[in-house]
Amino acid sequence: MTGPVEILVLTFPEPQVPAAVVEGVAELVDQGTITVLDLLFVAAQDDGDVRVVEFDEDLDRFGLARLTVRGDALLSADDLETIRDGMPPGSSALVAVYEHTWARRVSDAVRAAGGELALHVRIPAADVDAAYAAATVA
Repeated sequence: MTGPVEILVLTFPEPQVPAAVVEGVAELVDQGTITVLDLLFVAAQDDGDVRVVEFDEDLDRFGLARLTVRGDALLSADDLETIRDGMPPGSSALVAVYEHTWARRVSDAVRAAGGELALHVRIPAADVDAAYAAATVA
């Protein structure tokens, strides 16, 4: 009954998530492409303090009110520690656990057939761009 679930960490050099990013994610939610299961906003203060804002707090103050979140608590303290460690002062991160809602039917059919996802590889965008550029030149 669930499509593939992933964690996405988007980082920004400023203390707020750009509105265009929020709109892009909200559009995917509105279209039923993804379901946001858990959402955190992480802000590294200039003094080195790191603040974590959970979805049930005032997300409007951080420009995130447009997002719809199911509200599952799927991120662990270890996940947050890893994210915090890589954040320079004054930066922020939007951390989302999301389901590929579009894939539910296929996932259910695979499981019903006794199958399983055997391999899932994310290809970095830079590698895809380089492959397309190389193919265009050839």
